[in-house]
Amino acid sequence: MDAAPGFFFTKVPSFRRPQEILVSFPTYMRLAGPNVITSPAQVPIVEVSIKVKDDRDDYKDIVVQSFIDFRAEQYPSIDIFDYRDFESTVSDNRATLSVVFIAIEIVVLILSLFSLITSMSTNIVEQAKEIAILRAVGLTKLKVVLIYLGESFVLVFSSSLFGILIGTITAFTMSI
Repeated sequence: MDAAPGFFFTKVPSFRRPQEILVSFPTYMRLAGPNVITSPAQVPIVEVSIKVKDDRDDYKDIVVQSFIDFRAEQYPSIDIFDYRDFESTVSDNRATLSVVFIAIEIVVLILSLFSLITSMSTNIVEQAKEIAILRAVGLTKLKVVLIYLGESFVLVFSSSLFGILIGTITAFTMSI
């Protein structure tokens, strides 16, 4: 049986496994047919997720303990996963990833700084004759420096705006 009513949505070959759906036990029994499954105990359960309304940890402990007791009596082969057991590991992994990404950002900023310095130094060397003409016309060294600082500011500001725009568009298209 490759598709039972109500259990698989698609047979598209690009999917490695069928899509899962969430139904209640009576709906599952009704969709499977009257002669296939006659009681909830016959339903093939792969995973059960429980979210409690009360967010207190002591209440969650009571619920988990009651499931552990139920499992010990009825279904000893069932594993119980409590997300709180792995919460500290996940937060440690997030902290580590944050440090790694901050280090990558710092390296990229340093490389960008060296690229900017190299670009501006090359620009000044190539325009040595223009600087000499500006000085001959009567501009002081400070005004020439201010002209080239303004040029570098415009270059950095415009490239930053383009980077933000391209990054935002890329992030938006990846989130779709």
